[in-house]
Amino acid sequence: MSTLDSTVCTRRSARVAAQQPGQHLSRVDNDADDVAKSSAKQQKRTGKHSKGRTVTPTAEAAAAPETALLQPIGTSNASSSSSTHTAVPAVQLPPSSKARKGSSSSAKAAAGPSRAAEQAMWAKGYKAVAGVDEAGRGPLAGPVVAAAAVLPADIQLAGLNDSKQMSEGAREELYEQLTSHPDVAWAVAVVDRETIDEVNILQAAMLAMTRAVQGLARAPDAVLVDGNRRPACLEHLPMQALVKGDASSTCIAAASVIAKVTRDRLMLELDAQYPQYGFAQHKGYGVPAHKAAIQRHGPCPEHRRSFEPVKTMTGWAGYGQAAKAAAAAAAAAEQQVAAGAAAAEAEVVSVAAEEQQPLQEAAADAGDAAAAAAQDQGQAKEQKGSRKGRTQQQRKRRSSPGEAEAAAASAAGGAGRRRRRA
Repeated sequence: MSTLDSTVCTRRSARVAAQQPGQHLSRVDNDADDVAKSSAKQQKRTGKHSKGRTVTPTAEAAAAPETALLQPIGTSNASSSSSTHTAVPAVQLPPSSKARKGSSSSAKAAAGPSRAAEQAMWAKGYKAVAGVDEAGRGPLAGPVVAAAAVLPADIQLAGLNDSKQMSEGAREELYEQLTSHPDVAWAVAVVDRETIDEVNILQAAMLAMTRAVQGLARAPDAVLVDGNRRPACLEHLPMQALVKGDASSTCIAAASVIAKVTRDRLMLELDAQYPQYGFAQHKGYGVPAHKAAIQRHGPCPEHRRSFEPVKTMTGWAGYGQAAKAAAAAAAAAEQQVAAGAAAAEAEVVSVAAEEQQPLQEAAADAGDAAAAAAQDQGQAKEQKGSRKGRTQQQRKRRSSPGEAEAAAASAAGGAGRRRRRA
C-alpha cells in the first residue's frame, strides 16, 4: 500500500477523494491548536502500544464537530472563521495484511507464470514435467475438457498467462504455437455431459485430467496440477497441486490454453446444433441470457441435468442413475443368460434322450432276440434230448435180437400152456 497523501478514514471520505483526483484531502478542525493538543494526547495514550508505528491525528479529529468537511489543503471552511487553517499533515501508514496480499497477487499476475515449479522438479531428477489443467467446470452445458502439456526447457511463449486472463485471439495464437511445436508433448481429454451428471463435475474433471496425462505419447516423470486436488489415478506419479497454478506455472498455463481453446471450439459446434441458446457467445456459462433461453426453450441434450436450473426443470434423480441402470441391466442380462443356459441344457438333455431312445429300443429288441434265441436253444436241446433217447432205445433194441425172440417165445409158450389147461 503506497503512502497516503491524505488521512481518509471513512467510506464517504474515500468517495470524495475518488471524485477529486490529484487533490490532497484532509479532515480539518475549526481550531488547529485543538487538533494539535488532541494529537499530542492521543500519541501519549497510544505510544506504548504503537511500537514505532506513526499515528495519524485523524483519530483525534474525529472528536471534532460532525460538520467538519474534507477540503483541499489551503482552502478554508465556509463555516469557520476567516483565520488561516492549518492542514493536518499526511501520515504514512503501514499496509494491512489484506492489502499486502492483494498487491502481492497483483504483482504475480502482472509478472505472469514462471518455470519455478518445473525447475524444482527438474532439480529432483524429473525431466518430463507435465502441466495439467481443465476448462468447463462451471458452465450449465457442454463437456469438461482437460489438457496436459510437457514443454521443452528452452521454449519462449510470449504473452502466456492463465487462459481466463487472455483474449480469445491471444489464446488461439498460443494454441497454434503450442500444438504445432515439434518438441511440445500435449494431449486433450473430453468428458461428456452424461458422465458429468453420473459422477459429479469434480470427479468428471479429475477423470478428464487423468485421461489427458494418460494420453501423452510418453508418460511424464512428474505432474503439476492446477487447483488443490490431485487425481487419485495419478498418485503413482510424483505430483504437486498448485492453487492458481494456471497463473503461476508455465506448463499449467500452457495446458489451460489448450483446454480452453479446445472446449470453446466444441461449444461453437454445439452452437451450430442448438443456435437458440447462444453457446457461441457464453460457451455454456450461466449468464442471464443463457438462463432465459433455457426457460424459453427448455434444456437441450447437452445441458447438465445436475446443474440448476436444469436440475429442477428435468427432475434429475441424482448421481449414479446410469450406474444403477447399468447394474440392473447387467443383472437382467445375467438372469437371461442363466435362463438361456438352463434352456439349452434342457434341450441338450432332450436331444440326448431322443438320441438314446433308438439305442434303447435296439437294446430291447436285442434282449428280446436273445431271449427268443435262448428259448429256441432250450427247445432245441429238449428236442435233441428226446431224439437221442428214442435213438438209444432203438439202438438198444437192434443190439439185443435174441432177447426179443426169447421174450416172444416165452410169451408164446405161456399162451400154449394156458390153452392146455383149458
